[in-house]
Amino acid sequence: MQQTLSLVVGYIVVISLHQAFVAAFDLPRSMRVPVWLAAGVFYGGVAAVVVAGAVLAVRIALRDAPHIRHTAARMTLLLPPAIAAAIAAAAAFAWSLNYPLTPLAIAAEAAIILTAFLAATALARRWSVTAAG
Repeated sequence: MQQTLSLVVGYIVVISLHQAFVAAFDLPRSMRVPVWLAAGVFYGGVAAVVVAGAVLAVRIALRDAPHIRHTAARMTLLLPPAIAAAIAAAAAFAWSLNYPLTPLAIAAEAAIILTAFLAATALARRWSVTAAG
């Protein structure tokens, strides 16, 4: 039940932040912003929310687990580069297939990012547990 509630709350927060990002970057048509800058700021903001949410979720949900503070701190270090590398890998995968919009291709791209996210989280946990003892 707690996971479902967390998922719903997280979804509402992300949707709300999406609207805030759109409103913040809804510039007049006369103003030209490079696409790479707009995409970087928008997706960077989303990635920051994901990392912060994951770290907070681990700190709150697993607060009684040993060394969880160290795990959360190490997640803060490992998740950003892992997500950045995974996004680059997913983009390269999509590019290699000429950017198909099929459900299978999109699922594969999501799986690449999810795998990197889970691997970085597992590495942070392993690092915390093995460094402590």
